[in-house]
Amino acid sequence: LAERARLAVLDPQRNSVKELVEAGTPALGLFNDIPARHFRESDARAWALAGFSWVCNDAEHGGPELVYGREENALLVRFGITPIQRLPREARSLHGDSLVFGARGTMRPYGTSLEDATDYLACVDFPAEVSEGPRALARGAFPVRKGDGSLTFTEESLRNAEHGKTLPLLQFETEEYLLDAALRGEVL
Repeated sequence: LAERARLAVLDPQRNSVKELVEAGTPALGLFNDIPARHFRESDARAWALAGFSWVCNDAEHGGPELVYGREENALLVRFGITPIQRLPREARSLHGDSLVFGARGTMRPYGTSLEDATDYLACVDFPAEVSEGPRALARGAFPVRKGDGSLTFTEESLRNAEHGKTLPLLQFETEEYLLDAALRGEVL
């Protein structure tokens, strides 16, 4: 636990899940339904001791009480657990807010088409320079923390802080993805 805490202090933007995936190591995680007001340090510690690498805070089913804030996400990060915010249905704009509050990724539930997947990925990708079209207004998350812990406010520093550190997840639960192999192949 001490090593996990040390790594979190050295890089507040650290995403242990991405590190594990890149190393070819499995990552054990869980879905969390503990409301933020009831979440305690002992919960995060128990999950870390059990070997969990990520926790998905399920705002899809838990509503606003499962949208974790800075304190809850920071507590998870200190124990080496990557916080992932499952977004309420149709709330793609919460991706940027979740990153501001310390989540290292978001999960978009219940997409049913390639267009849903494409739109979500456009929301979570901070474009290099897009001033027109649907992607121009898709993203906005000011400020976020850089690796040294300072706040960043410019588009360039936001891209640098998020590059390779955040994790967009699409939920493949619906019948359309499971049964339509062609659609599943396009989305993947």
